[in-house]
Amino acid sequence: MDYHAGHLWVCDSPEPYFSGPTDVRRIDPNTGSLVASYDLGIDHCTSLEWIDDDLWVCFRGPISWMVRQYTFDGDVFRQGVTYTLPSSMDWDIVWSVNIACDGTLLWVQEKGPCGNIHKIDLSTGSVVEVVSECDFTFNKWLGSADTSDICFSDGCLWAMNDDAPTFLKMTLDPNQPPPETVYTFAFDPNRNVFDDFGRYYGMVKHADLIYFIEGIDVTDADGTVIGRKHKIHTARIDQAHQSSRDLILKLGGQYWFGSLNVDVGANAPWAKRGTVSITGNQWDQEWVGAQGHHAFSSAFTTTIRPEGSIDIGLLATKEKYDVAWNGDLMIHAGSVLHGGGEGIDVFTRKATKVNRNDVLGDYAFLGHQVNSVLSRGDSCEWGSFRLDPNGFGTLTHTSDDGDIESATVTWTLDDVNATISITGSAINDRGHAELFLGKGGIMTAWQVVPEEGRSGDLGYAVFIKRAHEAIAMTDIAGAYQVRFLETGPGAVPYTCRQGTSAIEAVDAVNGVLTRNTYYSNGEHDADRIDCSVGPGNELHLADENTPEAILSPDKNLILIPEWRSELLTTRGPGDWLGGIFLVRTPNDSSAPPSGGSTR
Repeated sequence: MDYHAGHLWVCDSPEPYFSGPTDVRRIDPNTGSLVASYDLGIDHCTSLEWIDDDLWVCFRGPISWMVRQYTFDGDVFRQGVTYTLPSSMDWDIVWSVNIACDGTLLWVQEKGPCGNIHKIDLSTGSVVEVVSECDFTFNKWLGSADTSDICFSDGCLWAMNDDAPTFLKMTLDPNQPPPETVYTFAFDPNRNVFDDFGRYYGMVKHADLIYFIEGIDVTDADGTVIGRKHKIHTARIDQAHQSSRDLILKLGGQYWFGSLNVDVGANAPWAKRGTVSITGNQWDQEWVGAQGHHAFSSAFTTTIRPEGSIDIGLLATKEKYDVAWNGDLMIHAGSVLHGGGEGIDVFTRKATKVNRNDVLGDYAFLGHQVNSVLSRGDSCEWGSFRLDPNGFGTLTHTSDDGDIESATVTWTLDDVNATISITGSAINDRGHAELFLGKGGIMTAWQVVPEEGRSGDLGYAVFIKRAHEAIAMTDIAGAYQVRFLETGPGAVPYTCRQGTSAIEAVDAVNGVLTRNTYYSNGEHDADRIDCSVGPGNELHLADENTPEAILSPDKNLILIPEWRSELLTTRGPGDWLGGIFLVRTPNDSSAPPSGGSTR
């Protein structure tokens, strides 16, 4: 793809198995309408580049890839010089070829398991330099098989990923540091709608716009692919500066990580806990679970979604990781990365410079477990936890079946690692658990093997410190992201992916909480609940199922427990257990939902 003389120029056969009488199309960039089509008499044109007023195209020749020059008089292309490229025609080695001119040399980038760069002198067709695939820095991000197009602009080389609208920029100055800059974009969903299974082909940067092509499969009623349509998108660079580069810097730091997931098909739960370190755009994660220790590392990109959540694109696995984020906490709910079911992942930024006085006091407590050993089931508790200065703690809660339990534990603080060790016979089968201290007055615990729960439970516990200072409703008014894992009878999970919420202040004490949430089984909720704040950081809802909630002391998180305060004769399919997390959106970009509940 290229921009020349006020038009976009697009290859007509972006895949090896596509061919036809048309080789190049001329597009009006303002309307997307087709201006003209041209048959150049070649087979499988994969890339093109305007150099001055000549068009150079790359195509499949009889024994190798080739580039050819064409002159253009406004109506007709006339063939000029043709060069054979030093690239294999073996489809298992080189699938396609991208070309771009740096002003002096033509760069020929191989796409496939072999991803070398050949720099060509167009006056002779000779190879001036070869950059091996392992030395080409874009391959470290995208892989030699995944760079869909390259172009030069503003003295830099740009590239695009073929399975996500992700663009990379690299300086060519040998005196400048080599790392690339990664750009992704917050698109207007009413104008740019992406298919998760779409592929992205040509791209070109012109002024402050990037134009790129999405290929979308056309299927029949049986789901069989019968063709492909293409859509041209645009994105502005000024969006990228805020939505990606600055955001990556703000995400940087050390996080505690925990996860509870359920394999829906097998109805089997599993959990894990660990840490995440974000440095620059590098994501390093370690965790332990029933299968032992694991580690994962990847470069990543970010895209701010229209509703305010963040898509984290992990380049090593080509997966998107949608998280709600408020500055110190990230929560993902939905399909598990790398497959394996559905669940919830919670990341809390590690507390720093912790001292004993910081952790003393009262906490609201939520526990949510899924049984992994006996008959499949779930449980939930809501109550309070107090850490006394004498080294004792008191845990009091009401379970989902109406039982009230109380236990005394001992606790010690590890101020270096920001953890609290609690011991007591009533905790679990081991009599020991570890609490992980996060910023914002939040602690978490994760049961990842049956012995760490009671009766074989896996699950999590969240503790939010109670504050005694009065909070006004106007302090918490605004937009929130909703994330949760709910379990129903038989511990079947239903997870929210794109839920939003908003709080409107009526006066200093009273307000209205609205939610617009979507479940993984396709259900949808849109409800409106009167609420009031106080004493301290408590939030009370006019909802008999979830009458009480708690705010984090920094007012950036609301935890709403779903538990039954009365023993029901039978538990119906709508009796859900779990915790609903409302994560405050850094920028108020979501609107209150309207309409009634459809659930």
